[in-house]
Amino acid sequence: MPHRLEGYPIEDQGKAKETAKIGEDSKYQLGKDSKMSPLFTILITPEKKAEPLEVLIDSGATSSFLHPHTAEALCLPLIDLPYPRTVTMLDGSSPQAGKIWKKANLTFSFNGKQMTKTFLICNTGSHAAILGLKWLDAHNPEIDWNQRTLSFSHAPPEHIAIAEEEEANQNPLEGVPSEYHQYAKVFGEEEFNKLPPHAAL
Repeated sequence: MPHRLEGYPIEDQGKAKETAKIGEDSKYQLGKDSKMSPLFTILITPEKKAEPLEVLIDSGATSSFLHPHTAEALCLPLIDLPYPRTVTMLDGSSPQAGKIWKKANLTFSFNGKQMTKTFLICNTGSHAAILGLKWLDAHNPEIDWNQRTLSFSHAPPEHIAIAEEEEANQNPLEGVPSEYHQYAKVFGEEEFNKLPPHAAL
């Protein structure tokens, strides 16, 4: 069930309410195994770790969250929040998770793109992490909801326009009125490269 997170919109300050999905592992497993729509997950590759992690894509969570076990396994330094975040359910109840006191920065890659994201540390159920709405807004990925796939649109490679070399015109005076043909030499390359004659002073 979605949760409401009372915290601070600019990472650490200012009062606001955010949503998050955190809780017991069984809640996530229920979503996977039931007849409901399957959860949308992707595999990310953390920096300095070859084995990918399964993370949940959740547009109902305004922040991104990292499981404490994941942070520990990746040896990520935990950073104290200036103010604790209070998590409450959308129905107003409070889960056992309580307040959030820590955050961590994680650098990872997905779909050929490397990025660094700040995660709030809390129980994310059976998933290593949750990427929420702020991450989706920042990177604006292409999502196929039918196939449950997520990708980034790669800009096409830059092309350098090179003019095609054309064969020299065998008749350069073609299209020029006959009365001007006598001046053709003046506009020729040979005459063009010559310096004008010096005038006597």
